[in-house]
Amino acid sequence: QGRPLGICGAIAAQTKGKVYIESYSEPAVVEAINGVRGLLPYTMRLIPIQDMTTVMTVVPKKKPVKKNEWVRMTRGHYKGDLALVVAVRESGLKCVVQCVPRLDLAALG
Repeated sequence: QGRPLGICGAIAAQTKGKVYIESYSEPAVVEAINGVRGLLPYTMRLIPIQDMTTVMTVVPKKKPVKKNEWVRMTRGHYKGDLALVVAVRESGLKCVVQCVPRLDLAALG
């Protein structure tokens, strides 16, 4: 309708069938979802802040590395560089990698 909705943000979390809308007032949320199919205002509830922070946290998916896989270093001097996994030790918690050397283009030119 050409005017601000009065909501701060909206997210559809991993919980199926739920949409979280952040706003400072309940009437702003009702007006924002008015006319949107599948969103019913009578199922609306105020969520405590403690529960809302758990909705917004993203759990990174860590997959175990295997021998002969390419990985990207995330810490230390080689952060951001590519490496080849040479061996995996202690049930996948530690591995031996062979780093690909970086080319310093500024020093070459």
